[in-house]
Amino acid sequence: MLEQIKFRIIHVSSEEVGYAGSELERHGPTVNGWKSSKNAGVAYPMEVILQLESRSRLGHMQLLTHQYLIPETIELYIGESITEKNEAMNNQMESLDKIKFILLGHVQTSTNLNTGFKVRELKSVSMECSGTFMKILLYQNHANKYNPYNQVSLVAINVLGEKLDEENEMSRSMSRISFQETTQSDRDRNLFSPYDDLAFTMYVDNEVQELIKKMDLKKQEAVLDERFDFASKLKATIEHLRKAGEVLAKYQLEKQIAAAREDFQRAKEKKIQMDSYRENLYKSFRIKELLEPNGRLAENDIPGKINGLGGGVLGNNGTMGMTRSLTDLPPPTVSTVSTPGTSNSL
Repeated sequence: MLEQIKFRIIHVSSEEVGYAGSELERHGPTVNGWKSSKNAGVAYPMEVILQLESRSRLGHMQLLTHQYLIPETIELYIGESITEKNEAMNNQMESLDKIKFILLGHVQTSTNLNTGFKVRELKSVSMECSGTFMKILLYQNHANKYNPYNQVSLVAINVLGEKLDEENEMSRSMSRISFQETTQSDRDRNLFSPYDDLAFTMYVDNEVQELIKKMDLKKQEAVLDERFDFASKLKATIEHLRKAGEVLAKYQLEKQIAAAREDFQRAKEKKIQMDSYRENLYKSFRIKELLEPNGRLAENDIPGKINGLGGGVLGNNGTMGMTRSLTDLPPPTVSTVSTPGTSNSL
């Protein structure tokens, strides 16, 4: 199974204040992502270069585009240093002219006109290649009324693969290359963990993400121990926690937006709402008891539905749609959840 490969951004052509390239190094509901500068003019293509945490064989990549700052085409390259190994070890930052890149392929993006610029597009690519660096070229933006400065943006990047043994694999750096765009529905569900998917890491509350991962491990242990009633309860709880985690992420973002606008009363109300929702959620689903921190609990093996199912603390909130970045939102008089708008003065 492929694992997430961490990376750092070592170069971007330009960046808007508050939307630095380093934003792409982390995932979460309140992450802004990277955005090209308003003053970049027509200097396309824009360039983003990643250095992987170690030399890796890559198998899959996800790119989450902005809802209206959309490049028409995105090209992906794999790269390897041509610097001698000892020299490279003495340099903390690899010189860009010492990296050899090979084109993997490209993907086209939607104009997003049919969604009213309310939905981010998740591009998925299956690949087979090895290297230490990746280069992303973003070409001219799709023109729309919400993008007066002709900017482009990436909200998140997800690189999946396996780390390589430097000694054994150096000579095979780019000998095998394949590239194919895929859809979320087409990809092999066993290719990588659903908890490494951007659809999870970008839209579910961070604390709930960690709880879900712990519960999934607990579920696997329960199956090995043939505690099938317990495993069933954990499975159902995980499904509902994910929905609730999306609601909590929405509250967190709304709180952050209110604070940034110095609407501290609303920020306080959102914090109270979020804390209350989280407390009721954990109590209703007996999260602490299901994790069994002090050993096996007999009540977890009793057949029957768990607390919280059939509505419970989830109420009528359902799941949230698109999570918005702080300064991507329109003025307070316009909906802060689903209506697009230009950057305000936050």
